[in-house]
Amino acid sequence: MLKLKPPAAVRLYGILISAAGLALMAVSYTWDVIKGDRIPHFGASQLAGCLVGAAMLAAGGWLFTAERPFERLLRRPRAIRLGVWRWAAALALAVPATALAMLLPRAKLFATANWLFWAYVLAVCLLLPGRLGRTVFLASASLGVFLTAISIVKVSLTGLPLTMLDVKIAVTDPAGLWDALHFPAWTRYAAFVAAAVVALRIISTALTATLRILGPGSTRHDWSRAAQRTGGIALICALAVLYFSHLFSELNAYRNTWDLEGVRAMAAEIGMLPYLAYSKRIEDVETGDFFRSSAGAQPPSSAQIRESVLHFVDFGATSAGLSTLLPNIVIVLAESTFDPNAAFRLTGTVESRLFSAGANTAAVGALRVNVIGGGTWVTEFETITGLDSRLFGYAGFYAHASLAPYVSRSLATHLKSKGYRTTALFPHDGDFYNYRRAYAAYGFDEISDSRDRGRSDAWRATDVQVIEDFERVMGANPKSPFLSYVLLIENHGPHECDVTSVDDMPVRLADTREFAPNCALHEYLRRLRSTEAAVSSVLDYLRKLERNDGRPYVLLVFGDHQPYTFTGTHAARYDFDPFRTAAGKTRTFFHLSTSVGNRLKCCAGDVPATLLPTLVSALAAQDPDDVYLGMNLWLYERCGSNATGGRPSEELAQRSADLDATSDSALVPTVDRSQTCRQAYEQALAGFRKAGIVSFRPEA
Repeated sequence: MLKLKPPAAVRLYGILISAAGLALMAVSYTWDVIKGDRIPHFGASQLAGCLVGAAMLAAGGWLFTAERPFERLLRRPRAIRLGVWRWAAALALAVPATALAMLLPRAKLFATANWLFWAYVLAVCLLLPGRLGRTVFLASASLGVFLTAISIVKVSLTGLPLTMLDVKIAVTDPAGLWDALHFPAWTRYAAFVAAAVVALRIISTALTATLRILGPGSTRHDWSRAAQRTGGIALICALAVLYFSHLFSELNAYRNTWDLEGVRAMAAEIGMLPYLAYSKRIEDVETGDFFRSSAGAQPPSSAQIRESVLHFVDFGATSAGLSTLLPNIVIVLAESTFDPNAAFRLTGTVESRLFSAGANTAAVGALRVNVIGGGTWVTEFETITGLDSRLFGYAGFYAHASLAPYVSRSLATHLKSKGYRTTALFPHDGDFYNYRRAYAAYGFDEISDSRDRGRSDAWRATDVQVIEDFERVMGANPKSPFLSYVLLIENHGPHECDVTSVDDMPVRLADTREFAPNCALHEYLRRLRSTEAAVSSVLDYLRKLERNDGRPYVLLVFGDHQPYTFTGTHAARYDFDPFRTAAGKTRTFFHLSTSVGNRLKCCAGDVPATLLPTLVSALAAQDPDDVYLGMNLWLYERCGSNATGGRPSEELAQRSADLDATSDSALVPTVDRSQTCRQAYEQALAGFRKAGIVSFRPEA
């Protein structure tokens, strides 16, 4: 049996203890992944394992260099060569930072989050070799300043701070982000050169320090110091991970992250780099399918798409004397409008021309949207581009800010290429939620907001007043066919009525005579009449134009989402769930009227919002290949109204008590798609990428 001398045995023990410490730390960091959890978690048990592992690593490194370790330590306390002051300073930064993060109230934690983050950065830099530590800290500080400046520019343009998705875009396709931010081309190259210089400086400094410590002339003491530094840095990183884990859990309850103002406030409060880290975590949890690989999936062929288009559109169905002119097209988004007959059990039937077929109805029925109680911009994006916002994960919820700058094709650009005048009209200020810039990016040339029309009653104009503005903007004799996208807003919540008794309400909830819920329903129905009158006015306007110049019309009206008053989201004051039918909260309505002819043969079931631009374009198309994004009809034929099989969009973004993700499980189930649908969905994903509708990175 091999007998080791005491010094050799001590060194062997040092190696074994160091190896065991590294193994323990590795297992601690990856424990949730080893267990198979989808989302790794770092908690007290993992932290304890890392702390013990770091201590074992440092102790093993010290034992490896000492012939008589305990005697040497007693006689020469400075035998541990790493500067005591660096250790003291690093631990004085990292340990109290972690304690503060755990103990501070949420508001104080957010206010100090950025400073706590930099405490960890400085602590790590203190334990690095001198020149390398200074270089890394200066590079980190410069990066923070640079990213903050970029974020300020992005907020001014889109309203949304810089996210990790933007950073990925800049890395994989720098031109995409620079073009979206309207930076001169030379700045892209200057930034690339600066980043390359900094990276080379850090790499060269790190290599020099490594060779000095661990090169051919290094001693066991050098190896010991390296092990001690590694153990210390691992300890600080473990504390930082615990800090971020706690910060993220608190940020999940951050209020008002469903709007841009709330997101901007979050980024400003916690700092740019912590916000980037949080956006990375959210994007990892809710990664859109658009960004993942669809290996082996090929888009449907042109022949397959053409066949599906012809299944739903009859290009031979024309009426006698039907004009060959391109139709005028008006798309009306009716804020918070839905069919209460389908949603609730009522004492009577709500009669409305919006929900029933008329003389020129081409299609009418239920519309499936991806938002509940808010998030109008999501439905706007989907009904203009034809893409499901959930394809983009968390970023899809902020479509006007996060996706609009990268939109290359839409229904507006498709019709504009055919000679259409494209206009958009808002009942509010165009600066709200980046509306003006977003619609310009979507392809609308003329944009009219409340300020443009001299209205001081933004957000308070009735639907009839908005349509009166629309008719004035368009004029009595438009010179070319037009596509107009008009937003009505009168039925936006809350719904507070001025009646005093349920007996004054002609239609009530069948299951209760309680005043509050019936009052809200009564007010909704009162405003619905205004929306009906506004839509009738649009129809009269289009028919008048047709009589004047013979140009036919297409009028699409739809609801963007059910109002928060009735869905239990945001500022809802009453729970309407006990009075609901089996119809989901993601169901609104659509009504497509036209004088083009009986061309459409769609649709038997619920229609997804993404299908609307395809249906509208079919009424202005010359043949199946002229339909905008005909692939949506191909996908609808195989998957129905929810091809992604997922839940509403705001659940990807809103992590507060405003929306309980489990409360609606019976009303908004996750779809169990067939194998045929799943395969078609993968093919459609490949087709959407190839179509270049949203393009901000090379094709996966």
